Amino acid sequence: MWVRSFFYIEGMTCLNCETKIEKALLEIDGVKNIKANFLGSHVTFIHNNKINKIGNIIQTIESRGYTVKGSEEKVKRKTNISYVFTIIISIYFLYYMVSYFL
Repeated sequence: MWVRSFFYIEGMTCLNCETKIEKALLEIDGVKNIKANFLGSHVTFIHNNKINKIGNIIQTIESRGYTVKGSEEKVKRKTNISYVFTIIISIYFLYYMVSYFL
């Protein structure tokens, strides 16, 4: 079964880093549609989870000198918490500004 995966990568600093990660993952059977992005410090790809386990893919990336920091699921949870916090603070300041003019 083909699965889309997304990882944050620590240590990518240039276009050459993108190329190194993409080439490393292309060498693995069952991995395709690889796109690394050093500005966003992430890599996305599609892999066949019957052929390759995520642990093997992470090991390949880390063997090139980079660190896999997290997956998309972890980032979504952190982002949701940030949104809630931002909304609460915004409501507080909006209430404060409106009460000042009354």
